[in-house]
Amino acid sequence: MNPQLNKVFSKLAKENNLTELASEKVELGVIQDLDKLNSKMEKSVTAFKKAIEDTKKATQKAKAAMQKMMDNAEDDWDKQDKVFKTYDKFDNDYKRLTNEISKMAKDLGLDAKSVKQLQTAKKLYPQIDKLATKLDTEMGELLDYAAN
Repeated sequence: MNPQLNKVFSKLAKENNLTELASEKVELGVIQDLDKLNSKMEKSVTAFKKAIEDTKKATQKAKAAMQKMMDNAEDDWDKQDKVFKTYDKFDNDYKRLTNEISKMAKDLGLDAKSVKQLQTAKKLYPQIDKLATKLDTEMGELLDYAAN
């Protein structure tokens, strides 16, 4: 063989070898990049799992707090319902008794304003009526909040 031809083949073989090394180096770089990405993704998986567990715990705490609030609201509602029932009785009794006393005073020729108890009742009843309205509003807000 021609010595120059041998040189050409030798040079080509060397260049081919260098090309293979360069190609392997590029492939190794890509694999290292993928290893880094895999490491980041594994950390992300761990972070997601922890976030899910933390969220579950927070949700359980919130549910327990909401249940406690609902239980308290129900207890409060029962107490307030008793107050309203008393108010209903006052309402009926107030109207019946004030009408009866006013009529009796008129029949006797007296001024109803002279009956001290009647005047006291006429001062107390509007206060109770106003407070009952306020309690009804507060209870409505409580129910609205609990419903949401």
